[in-house]
Amino acid sequence: MSIAIALLIGGLLLACVRTPAPGQALVRTGLGSTRATTGSVLVLPGVHQSESLDLTLTRIPLSFRGPNNPLISADQQLFDLEISLFFRVSAEESAILQAINHFSAQTLNDEPALVAAISDDVAQSIRTIAGNCSWSQIQSQPDDFKSSLSERLTILTPGLAVDSIALDHIDKFPPDISSRQSTRLL
Repeated sequence: MSIAIALLIGGLLLACVRTPAPGQALVRTGLGSTRATTGSVLVLPGVHQSESLDLTLTRIPLSFRGPNNPLISADQQLFDLEISLFFRVSAEESAILQAINHFSAQTLNDEPALVAAISDDVAQSIRTIAGNCSWSQIQSQPDDFKSSLSERLTILTPGLAVDSIALDHIDKFPPDISSRQSTRLL
């Protein structure tokens, strides 16, 4: 009889173990502290709630093109830039909890909502970094530009990691347009 009860209790507890799908984490709230894991966690009905969190890449494409939306380098050169940033929620528990506290699990699981939540900060960071570099630095040392951007975004987007940055298009305006526009923009 005691073996049957032990097996029943063991089976019930085993049924309460949740394991996230690949590329996801589980966030458990309720009794005790909030836990985030990519492994298994015990979720007791009525005591805990659990939510899946997507850890896959999110692409944020941004375009700074044309005379109405250019970037300006430190040496006042106007240039076009199309850039793709690839973010993901870091798989460490502390990073997952930071991301949830900053953005909410609902926003993190909804790619368009996440893109909307961080696009303005990303765009402003790109403008700031471009404004601190000369055109020749941006053109000849794109990895330095990307590294500076990655460092800045790590601070602005807690819990998210910049997986990679692709400069899809970068081109200086023609000299006659660039000089007229930079004078008008100042």
